[in-house]
Amino acid sequence: MLRFHLLHVCAIILLAVSALLVAAAGCFHRGRTAPGPPAAQVRQAPVASTYVGNDACKECHQKEFAAHAESAHARTLAVGTRNGMGRLSPPIGEIPGTRYAVKAKGEGFELGVPGKPAITRAIDLVIGSGKFGVSYMTVHANGMERLRMSYLPTLGKWYKHPGDEDLALYDPPIKFDLHQSRNCLRCHSVSQPASAFMPQNRFFGVGCESCHGPGSAHIEAARTKSTGRQRDLHMEKLSALGATRIIEMCGRCHSKSGDSTETVTSPEDTVRFAANALMQSRCFWQSADVFSCLTCHDSHTDVSKDPNHYNGACLKCHGPGPGKPADGYPCPVNPKDKCTSCHMKPGKFRPGTDIPTKMTEHYIRPPAALRAGG
Repeated sequence: MLRFHLLHVCAIILLAVSALLVAAAGCFHRGRTAPGPPAAQVRQAPVASTYVGNDACKECHQKEFAAHAESAHARTLAVGTRNGMGRLSPPIGEIPGTRYAVKAKGEGFELGVPGKPAITRAIDLVIGSGKFGVSYMTVHANGMERLRMSYLPTLGKWYKHPGDEDLALYDPPIKFDLHQSRNCLRCHSVSQPASAFMPQNRFFGVGCESCHGPGSAHIEAARTKSTGRQRDLHMEKLSALGATRIIEMCGRCHSKSGDSTETVTSPEDTVRFAANALMQSRCFWQSADVFSCLTCHDSHTDVSKDPNHYNGACLKCHGPGPGKPADGYPCPVNPKDKCTSCHMKPGKFRPGTDIPTKMTEHYIRPPAALRAGG
């Protein structure tokens, strides 16, 4: 089974709660009783839809399916076997600077201190895509345990789990009850059973339905021939949504406490919680509900690492020339490039610790304000 994280969400998207909200957006209209409008105007009862998994989307959306399958979102939850974890598998042997060690156990792994069963556990799940780090979990009937050590695959290094800095290194793993386990996995899976926390394997990771909502009714509608000029495909068109709803959707996992509208002020929070930070930015609140996560990011793929990609997004408003939305006011320092290096400087994920991970600041503001933390 699986373990870790954080980062997406996150996304994007990264998110099963956001999928439920999107799916429900058009489902609260009821047909009227007489007297009422002509039959052609009577709203139909909502069509029940269930989750089907990413593979069901492949037939019609091959390009998006292929791109998403290689994304960090798709890999943010995995079973704790060597095949399931792949490159996220922990290295066998002692963890430097500690008494902890990883040893093979059948097709999986065990992490703990030799001779100390009270703090030794099987790795059943791995949470996280490995972009920043992964958490290893042990699964029980009514909850999970989070193991004390986390692994950063990109660096090949171990760290005490973020947030555990004040806890003793050799205390037993952190226990999660059923509710806590569900909450932990909701941003790393598409759907969970109503009375349990472990999703089916086909719902591991942030999937198509995390953002688009349950797809069974959509698939049925798409396969049904229609004689009318238009047909209801039973899926909301996300490209038609305003920026607020897009950010709130991503913010189900990429915000503080799942609330994108909450104001965050500390440098740590504005770096960690991209949705909150973005909604505080002038770029968003002066955009007439246009500037969102999707202005810069493609939700089906990993974020671009090309600075020119982001420069292009900024210069649509802040470039030189007439007719720009930013009141014709180009950047007075550099109106051509290097936008994010000044206005969205990366910051440490966990300031005050030795964890080197950095995340991009999404509270977009002048460099002087960034330096002052204002």
